Order: sequence, then C-alpha cells, then structure tokens
Amino acid sequence: PPEMDRTLRVLDRASEAMERHFMAPRRFRYWRSRHTSLLRFEDAWTSIESLGLQRAESRRLGVDVQAGRDPVTVADVDQDGFLLSHYGAIARRTCVSADGYRPRNRYRVSIIATRRGVAVEKHFQDDIRGFVRELRCLIVLREARCRVPAVLGADFDARTIRTAYIPGRVLRDALAECGARLLDRDLPPLAHMDSRALRSWRISEGRRMLQKVLAPATFRAELWHQVSRAHAAGIALSDLKFGNIILDAEDNQPWLIDFELSRCFVWSWNPVFVHLKHKDFRMLSELCDSRADPRGCDGSSASGLVNQVDHRVGAFKLGLSRD
Repeated sequence: PPEMDRTLRVLDRASEAMERHFMAPRRFRYWRSRHTSLLRFEDAWTSIESLGLQRAESRRLGVDVQAGRDPVTVADVDQDGFLLSHYGAIARRTCVSADGYRPRNRYRVSIIATRRGVAVEKHFQDDIRGFVRELRCLIVLREARCRVPAVLGADFDARTIRTAYIPGRVLRDALAECGARLLDRDLPPLAHMDSRALRSWRISEGRRMLQKVLAPATFRAELWHQVSRAHAAGIALSDLKFGNIILDAEDNQPWLIDFELSRCFVWSWNPVFVHLKHKDFRMLSELCDSRADPRGCDGSSASGLVNQVDHRVGAFKLGLSRD
C-alpha cells in the first residue's frame, strides 16, 4: 500500500542518517582494528598479462613496476567508466585521450599494477560511510560466494580499497558500443529531463541493445541468482545498473561491482531490508525487461531464499553485528 511505502521510505532515510552520524565512524574503527583479516584474499591478484597491452607497453609497465614505483597507475577511470590509459590500449575496455576524459564526480578510481599483479583502487576521500559499506559488503558477499571482486587490501588513512581486477567488459560500455545512448557524454541534449525520467530513458536505451551483447534469458537467470544470493547473505544492493556489471572475458557471466550504496543487515525480517530487497528486484526487472516478480531462477520465492542463509555466512555476519 502507498502508506506502507511512505513509512518504509521514512524509516530508510532515518536509518541512513543514523548510520552516517553514529554507526559509520564506529564501524570504521572496528574494521581498522581487524585490518589483518583482509589478507584472506591476497592470492586473488590478476596478472599484468590480463590487461592485454601491446608488447612494448607491457614491457614498459614491467620495468616501471620492477623499478620500485609501487603502485604504478596504469589507467584512470572516468565518469562513464572509460579509461585514460598511461600504457596504451587495454583489452576489452574503452580508452579515451586526455581531452576526452571526464573526471568523476565522487570517488576516484584507477587501475594499478604492483609486483603481485593488477588491481582496482578506489579512493573514498572523506566518505567514511561509503568506505565502510563497500569494504563490509565485499567481504560478506565474497564469503557468500557471490561473483564480486576480492578485497586485496585497504588503507584506512587514505581511505582507499584495492580489489581484484576483473578482465572483461563493463556492460554499459558494451551497450554503448552497440548504439545505446546511456553515458554522461550523451546527456547534454537531455538536460530538460528530471532524474527519474532520465534514469528510465537510460534503462530503455540499454535494454534495447541487450540482446546484441548477450543472451538475455541466460543473463537474467544468472543475475537473479546473484541478487538472491546477496539477499540471503543479508546484503541489499541498492544500486543495480548497467555500469555496475562486468561481463567476464571467459564465460560472459556477470560480476557485480561498486557497493558504496549497499547495505548489510543481520536480521532478514528488518522492514527496511524487506523494502530494499523488493526495490532490488524491481530494478533488476527493469534492466532485464522481465515481469516484476521477485522469484529466483529456480522458482523459489525471494523470501524463501533470504531464509536459506548458510551457517558459515550467518556466523560471519553475527560477528559483524558486534562492531
């Protein structure tokens, strides 16, 4: 009912304010004290060869890494997800020149290389809440065996998180290459639209080209599975969109990225969690052009999937609740 929706939205805003002012600083201190626990995924570094650089550029990058420049910035990621590469073209990614680079509005994201391999580094600056959310959700989702990048390290002073580099194409880039106008570069002629109309327009543009990039039915089933598994682990994603999905270079299956807006809940019956879960399924239905029916690909209901929480994940989350 509309009254219930309004009540849940008010509760959501209240919980957001409480987290910003009270819980985020506390969780930041908690995770700083458990910094060594992040080393569990240190074997997930991707090799420099996965970038697909030209031989001369790959050799130059190897020399820079061996010379002790640690880390070496391989490329900066702009607002549309395009790369300003300092070492030439990168396989399966759209690269732009310095003139075509559009600085990001919020967080600075770059691809880096070290002697261990390649990673993605995200700088949260003064956003403690976004930093803690991303770190916490990535660890819980990885424990739940969702297809998300592994955490390779976190700098609590600089507020940066390093995650594994996923070789593949960002779904938004792939759709844009097919002619979908959903990038910030396409926005100037659409300045008259409000945010809701603009979002709907972008989704319809991406959906129109979806079958040219992948098999929609298979993609929809896998994405339903990943979202349902995240909900079972107590995570409301809250930011499902074409730009937050990477298609794996080997099997074209989706990886989920960017969790600074995601929320972690301990109790599945939390009314805000229930509200955000349904919101996730509505967003997923819009992206995949399917009916807004919150059911997983195996036919079980979303509420049933939430209750099927793995004991290991549940114990891990209960440990998080004590922060």
